[in-house]
Amino acid sequence: GITCHNTASQGDWWNGEDLSIRSDGNNRGTDAIARPHVYGIHGKGRVLAQSFDMLTSTYNLDVEIDCNKNTGGVPVEASFEIFLPHFHFPLTLMSITPKSGNAKINYIWQKQAIFWTVSDCYDGLTIT
Repeated sequence: GITCHNTASQGDWWNGEDLSIRSDGNNRGTDAIARPHVYGIHGKGRVLAQSFDMLTSTYNLDVEIDCNKNTGGVPVEASFEIFLPHFHFPLTLMSITPKSGNAKINYIWQKQAIFWTVSDCYDGLTIT
């Protein structure tokens, strides 16, 4: 498990990272632990790529939704719930830029999250 005594060799490598609290003898702070991430997908969508630059507080996310289904003319949509810690993304300073104009974004302050609805087969967003 992840404990304060973990080392780099004991990290779990989730998302290609060592998520141990202690690494190489240095304590990690809240800024390293509280990172943005997708925690819920509603509909037939999946994450293609996501990245976070802690120094600039920039989060990039690319997704795709299942556009191969015959929906009888009804647009296919999927929604993604994304955790955005206030530590990196204060509401008054946050900027959200979707790649397409078809995205619907609702901010849920109590959850420190956005609910992003996508209707393009491939889409993405940048949050700073």
